[in-house]
Amino acid sequence: MAKFTSRGLTFECRFREYDKGDWVQYELLFLWQGEPIINDALLKRHNEHWAARSYGAFKANEFEHDTLIKTLERVLATNQAGYWEPLEPDVIIGFYPGRYFPFLPSHWVPVDREVEQVLLEEKDNPSEYPASDDLVTVIVFVDAYNLHDCKGYSGEGIGLFLLPTRQELQLFLQELKEEYTVFVAEYDLNNRPKLMGGDKP
Repeated sequence: MAKFTSRGLTFECRFREYDKGDWVQYELLFLWQGEPIINDALLKRHNEHWAARSYGAFKANEFEHDTLIKTLERVLATNQAGYWEPLEPDVIIGFYPGRYFPFLPSHWVPVDREVEQVLLEEKDNPSEYPASDDLVTVIVFVDAYNLHDCKGYSGEGIGLFLLPTRQELQLFLQELKEEYTVFVAEYDLNNRPKLMGGDKP
């Protein structure tokens, strides 16, 4: 599993399985001090697909191969904002280097003075070469379609907002790559015919 923690909040991403319909299945967890934040009783479990989830985990999938890794690689390489949205919009993950939600002028002052100081330094001293301790706003949105009795995608749902450092995201990316390498080998994805073309996993 790949995860990063920001002041007690953790986002965890797992490659769960590669199903018969050529979909990479993910599990996404929102944790507080290691415990699931989401009430598991509210999650869909009415069929085999939805029942195949861990306690408190959201489900998402991507067709044929993972695209989250390349998205995060591009964000870290360019230091430009970007987002990941799989073919079916169960989840959207936005990455905003050096920017702080809600990205508009605000009267609010962060309670965490350490976070506030880092943000001020980044604003006053922009660098062409971002530092490992620069903060990146990460917003993870999960569509309400994951919840029981929700009949279709709505564009409404649940979000988790975190402020990891670049170094923490780089470690998360490395964990994702290592897990995906094992996943590709387990399901022999490099030898499967590609239905939509594109790069091998």
